[in-house]
Amino acid sequence: VASFLEAFHFKHANECENKDGSGLSPLVCAVVAGCATVARDLIGHHGADINCRIRWGDASVGLPTGCSPLAGAMACCPRERADEMIMMLLRAGADPNRTLAAGVTPLMAAIPYHNLATMSAPLLPIMPI
Repeated sequence: VASFLEAFHFKHANECENKDGSGLSPLVCAVVAGCATVARDLIGHHGADINCRIRWGDASVGLPTGCSPLAGAMACCPRERADEMIMMLLRAGADPNRTLAAGVTPLMAAIPYHNLATMSAPLLPIMPI
């Protein structure tokens, strides 16, 4: 985690937003980079806010204004790591109904970027067989 924070110019693990560096929270950066180990450590050992929201976004890469870690995982996380990241965030308490600045949910934010399997991953544990 220390090298990750240093690479992204964060002073501490629960920094809300770093204006001198990436402009994102450490947790959102870890999530969109697909770094599940770092994200898990930020949540479990450093108290990162699972429902934090970034103040600005970049729609060209799928990060809408007000993006949460869960929305970042659903829209931007590398596809081969998205399911693991989404499930880890949900198990840690991420709110799938918390809307982004534009009033959309993480699932709605993901529609243009991922396939049906990735978007439905959060629903699998609650769907009847």
